[in-house]
Amino acid sequence: MGSGIAQVAAVAGHRVVLADADAAAVTRARDGLTKTLAREVEKGRLPAGADAAVLSRIAFVDGVNDLGAFADYGAPDDLGWN
Repeated sequence: MGSGIAQVAAVAGHRVVLADADAAAVTRARDGLTKTLAREVEKGRLPAGADAAVLSRIAFVDGVNDLGAFADYGAPDDLGWN
């Protein structure tokens, strides 16, 4: 289910981090997305070459220890909520 959400976001042009504690699950997700996107190109639902472009927007991470590299810790000083 998570890979489908990642696909929709990446097709829309967003950068996505797809992570799972199980490395095999990440591999299955990558393989499944590769096949699904190739099929979308084949059926004409995505333009030629879009599958590679979409996959380039998805970072596949196995384990949660590496997620800190993708975090944006910056926050504005004044959110104007006060």
